[in-house]
Amino acid sequence: MLDFDLSFLYLAAVVFLCFGGMYAYSARSGDNNKAINTTNKDIRWPFYISTSLLLIVSISSFIYGIKSLNGNTYFSKALNEINQQRTDFNLISKYVDNAIESNPNHPEYALLKINLLKEAFIQTKDEKFHASGMNLIDSMIDQEPFNKQLIEQKFNYYLLMDKKDEALQYLISEQHKFKWDISMYENIVALNFDLGNEFRNRDKLSENIFWQNNKKYLKTYWQ
Repeated sequence: MLDFDLSFLYLAAVVFLCFGGMYAYSARSGDNNKAINTTNKDIRWPFYISTSLLLIVSISSFIYGIKSLNGNTYFSKALNEINQQRTDFNLISKYVDNAIESNPNHPEYALLKINLLKEAFIQTKDEKFHASGMNLIDSMIDQEPFNKQLIEQKFNYYLLMDKKDEALQYLISEQHKFKWDISMYENIVALNFDLGNEFRNRDKLSENIFWQNNKKYLKTYWQ
């Protein structure tokens, strides 16, 4: 945390040092202009453009750095509450929400919020927590389509609602992103096995489909 804070203090120092250098150069150039022919003004316009661009980039970077620092601070507070085994869901959720507001595209902040909503749903069975978590997962997957933790969370959210078939189809659709990940095959095989058992002596056609799917994935698994 200390290194993170110091990095932004260093960034701020560099930004303002650049401001001072640009101002000093501009002031000196202004004094020298009195002794220079006015036609040289056409030569200096690239300097003013580059200086303006540098100023905009510096300010933008500084603002982004401050927002990132705020997000990290709120995230650390949330983790501290969890590590202290405190159970104030509203307080922890508030810290995480503030972190996400400071940096909406940070996957770790979103994953913590998703886990909080999942635990809230497990304890209360209130589907609004499940819906909020699923919406957050979908919005983050749009930005991070190859984030395996987000994909696993969506898979788990399907299972929370006992939607095994949807969970299976979702894993199959995402498996191509992680062809060498054994855990993906294991989950697919386990779900095919569970669904095959559920349809046993009830729907022979569906049962056979799941068994055949299992054979295919087991063959791939052992290759």
